[in-house]
Amino acid sequence: GRTREMKGQDTGIADLGMMRKVRDEICHNVPVIENGNIMEYSDIAKAFEATQCNGAMSAEALLWDPRLFSNPSDPVLTGRNFHMPKPQRLAAIETAITFLNYFKKYPTDPSLTKAHLFKILYHSYEVHVPMRWKLGDFKTTPYEGYMEHVLSLIHI
Repeated sequence: GRTREMKGQDTGIADLGMMRKVRDEICHNVPVIENGNIMEYSDIAKAFEATQCNGAMSAEALLWDPRLFSNPSDPVLTGRNFHMPKPQRLAAIETAITFLNYFKKYPTDPSLTKAHLFKILYHSYEVHVPMRWKLGDFKTTPYEGYMEHVLSLIHI
């Protein structure tokens, strides 16, 4: 679906027709996983229809909403060009709390945690810019510091 050159800023839209050709060419002997253009739950069925692949993956969209494959009733959409309503922002905060509970249970590099929180909470940060700056100032913040920060977003 993508060429080697389609990386980073130049990712572009995956060619689902090309994925279908790969799927057809290997004669259904090897499972083929579609990876591209899954930005929200409804994209999964479209991808399966177009590619006839055995599974689907997503990357960027899962950074914004790790619940994507569970068909959330209040999805947090990717992107920086629109304002997300408060119910979706609150859902993202709840998702961030769940994410942080996993961070506590399975500690990882705090910089990775911060990067994920920037995406998950982006739409709250566009409304409350000083809170984004505060997260940006975190260096090796322990779990409690991140959790306090996320919980404070609920009340503003």
